Amino acid sequence: MRQSLVSVFLCMVSALAAAGACAGDGATGTAGNAAAPAAGYASRAGAVLGTYRPAPPDRSPETMARAAVRFLESLGAAQRRAAHYDLANPERRRWTNAPVRGQAGGVALRDLDDARLRTFSDLLAALLSARGYARVRDVMLGDDLRATVDGEPNEGVGIGAFRFAVFGDPSPASRWAVQLDGHHVALNVTLDGDAYSLSPGFIGTYPQAFAVAGRELRPLAAETDLAHELAASLTPAQRALAVIGERRGALRIGPGRDGVVPEPVGIPGRLLNGAQQETLLALASQWFDLMPAAHARAQSERFLDGLGETRFAWSGPPAAGSDVSWSIQGPSIIIEYANDARGGADAGNPVDHVHTVYRDFDRDYGGPPRSDRQAE
Repeated sequence: MRQSLVSVFLCMVSALAAAGACAGDGATGTAGNAAAPAAGYASRAGAVLGTYRPAPPDRSPETMARAAVRFLESLGAAQRRAAHYDLANPERRRWTNAPVRGQAGGVALRDLDDARLRTFSDLLAALLSARGYARVRDVMLGDDLRATVDGEPNEGVGIGAFRFAVFGDPSPASRWAVQLDGHHVALNVTLDGDAYSLSPGFIGTYPQAFAVAGRELRPLAAETDLAHELAASLTPAQRALAVIGERRGALRIGPGRDGVVPEPVGIPGRLLNGAQQETLLALASQWFDLMPAAHARAQSERFLDGLGETRFAWSGPPAAGSDVSWSIQGPSIIIEYANDARGGADAGNPVDHVHTVYRDFDRDYGGPPRSDRQAE
């Protein structure tokens, strides 16, 4: 069974890698400046991110570090002061998806000209897989559609309100990190030589489906559909263990919850059949696959090592299209998903508003320095 699951995962990674060259739309990495928002985009920044296509990087530690140095060097002095922190700066743990975030650190994307936005995009593409870059970009483009509501500015919402920061001195031989912090995307990527962490991370979307520049997008389709597929496949005996509430619960490990380890609940993986275990892996891999392929494979291996102890929990009705929450919690990795009733003019339709969060308790913000870890 383990070999079958690994084979499924590796096929997924190979397919994603093959599709990587097609991720994104528009111009290549040598495109010129966009003078104004292109048709179908809500802002100048959205038009740049939506039409620029970074050259495919090799995603090595050297390439990641070079891209970060290039970004910092592209900034003016004031922007660089806003964007560059010591690795130990407490700003690193102040991330939040809340639209109104007070005196947030980092440089605002609205303050970057087109060339710097492309340099930012190059760095993000080096840090994430092709699929990860496309998903983050698409969520940000969806958020941009709600930067104004009924003609009024929607404070803290939209690509321009996102903040980006680099922590430490980017180098392939030392620890450093980046943070992208905004409404519906909060990424914390920590690099330490060959070691890589994407924990903690937050991705949401509202609405679930939307159109940008003629493209129909549903960034979190798999997280929603695979979870409902798994819940629907449970036998009555399995459902008695997996379902922990008749109504949707709240996220337990989101922003401001560093160090919180919830009590494991739900059905353990060892009580799922082979097809259900494969669905559980595919569901967890929606987060793993945001990482470069080598790191995604490593996370999959760690997940499979603890599969028997990993629990799947469900709250809410089982029917597709219901207002639900679910969680996957293993020895170190935890992923949560919850619908949310908040949402402007059509508040009250929580199914259309999704929040997901990912933590790796052993590697939050990178975990122990590489030199302190035992061989894995």
